[in-house]
Amino acid sequence: MALLVLGSGIGALVVTRIMNLAGRRAGLTTAHLCGAAGASLSVAAAGLRDWPLLLAGCTLLGCGNAVVMLPRRISPSGGAA
Repeated sequence: MALLVLGSGIGALVVTRIMNLAGRRAGLTTAHLCGAAGASLSVAAAGLRDWPLLLAGCTLLGCGNAVVMLPRRISPSGGAA
């Protein structure tokens, strides 16, 4: 769980940087792909019983989690809540 939170923090910083440089679509796409890669790694790690791979997968999954939680912080008017 700690690596999921760590991944969320790192992911938020990285996605913010990407959004500033390349736009919102590129940032969201990158974060969702990171989350999908993390989920895939986690499932593969469970099948292989590989602890380090599971930890890496959880960290990447946290990057995607940061973006999934983003709408909770934005009000319907488009401004910060």
